[in-house]
Amino acid sequence: MVQKLRPIANQFCSLLFEWANEQEVRRNSLNSEKINWEQHKLWFNSKLKSASSKIFIFEKDNLPVGQIRYDKKGDGIWDIDYSIDKKYRGLGFGKKMVELSLSHISGVKRAVVQRKNIASCKVFEQMGFKPWKNDDELIEYLYE
Repeated sequence: MVQKLRPIANQFCSLLFEWANEQEVRRNSLNSEKINWEQHKLWFNSKLKSASSKIFIFEKDNLPVGQIRYDKKGDGIWDIDYSIDKKYRGLGFGKKMVELSLSHISGVKRAVVQRKNIASCKVFEQMGFKPWKNDDELIEYLYE
């Protein structure tokens, strides 16, 4: 079984749109609103051109399993967002994707996760991210 990360390319625009609008992904997102196709295309094209964004497709045996995105914020910290295709959830790919991607991004990384998203909380904790801020709804993890 070959697992790898692949930098994003134009051909993944519709796949990312499909994944982003999947019910469970919307429920676990900080913004749970459905995403409009035209807005998605504009967002996708801006991310492709941005030096402050890095998006990778995680593949298993050349099949797309999920995506992970890093966005560099004004404070110099890279925010992480990832999702797994619903067919591959619960198989440990979230952890593997984070593990493979960490070496591609230098500097401090941050993940903001809904407290109810237990699977993602476990991924970041197992990968050595430390809880930094939390409240009733969100946990913010840092990795240095």
